[in-house]
Amino acid sequence: MDSGLNITSLQDLRATSQSISALVFPVIVETTLFVIFTTIAGVALYTLAEKGIRRSRTNQALLAVLLTTYTMSGTAWAGHLRLVWVDANLAFSSTTSAAVDGGFLPLDVALYYANADFLLIHVCTSVVNLLLGDGLVLWRAYTIWGRPLWLLYLSCSSIFILLCLHVFNAVVFVAIELPTAPANILYLGDIDKHGGAVVCGISMGWTAFCNVLGTSLIGYKAWVHRRDLKQLLNGGSRKSYAGRILALLVESGLIYSALWVLNIPASCPGSGLDSDGFTYYWPLIMAQISGMYPALMLVVVAMQKTRFEDHISAGGKRAEVERQSLSMHFASNHHAASSDVLSTSSPNQPVFMVKETFDDTPYAHVTV
Repeated sequence: MDSGLNITSLQDLRATSQSISALVFPVIVETTLFVIFTTIAGVALYTLAEKGIRRSRTNQALLAVLLTTYTMSGTAWAGHLRLVWVDANLAFSSTTSAAVDGGFLPLDVALYYANADFLLIHVCTSVVNLLLGDGLVLWRAYTIWGRPLWLLYLSCSSIFILLCLHVFNAVVFVAIELPTAPANILYLGDIDKHGGAVVCGISMGWTAFCNVLGTSLIGYKAWVHRRDLKQLLNGGSRKSYAGRILALLVESGLIYSALWVLNIPASCPGSGLDSDGFTYYWPLIMAQISGMYPALMLVVVAMQKTRFEDHISAGGKRAEVERQSLSMHFASNHHAASSDVLSTSSPNQPVFMVKETFDDTPYAHVTV
């Protein structure tokens, strides 16, 4: 009897330990990413403060995006830590019930409530970061192309659809995990036994579409001016060349878009990427990366890894001086060379040039 009891206890302890380990190791990865994010955000905040926040509406907007994404990522990280702590306390508790909302529930139901609380926090913070990150990619493509109305309408409609899809996905995903989920939500989640995953896959697919759209528009401009780009990348050591290539990939959004494309099969069953381990890690990683991307863009600019210093007129010709530049030329205005918060107008000037008012220049030049 004692031997059987000991074996059963050991099996229960092993199962509990595996359950906690599945939460602890992902939170270690998430903590590492959040520390990196904190460093990047600090550098980006210093850069914005040094260049003047009150003097530029663009700087103020970037500051708001930076603080919001950092707050969302920090909230998600803190919520995950709390979840691990609560789950550990409940799992290793000697009692068979736990107090929840003034009453006592079985441990498995109490764990459901704890996970549902974290899931709600994680989904809400992730949606905010996704909208801001995708909005940044499309905004950069919009400014690079010279702010055409068709791209403004396309970007706004894409972000609106993205918002609707992610809100719907959040409602379904969180409701399914609730111990007392509504019957209609459970029915929706059980469509073809993977309804919830289909909803998630569609919303993640649209996120990838927004990123691919912005990256493709930027990539087209890069291809059109590939000679300037080649000259920009040539020269220097292999290390500096690799740094410029990496910065260009970050600046173009290619890496960020590739991650979101990979996220689509990770959200869908039967893809080979929907294993338990991948499911634990990937949402936490993407929650931090989606918040980190705007700050990383500012740091790339501050480090002057790539410099797109001249401007392309929306329909005009470049001046002779502009033709002599060894930089990649993006969207521009027809006025004197005043620069936006993320642009430069001369190789001898710093990367960040703050103009007196944002309205002085009709086009915001995203220069990295």
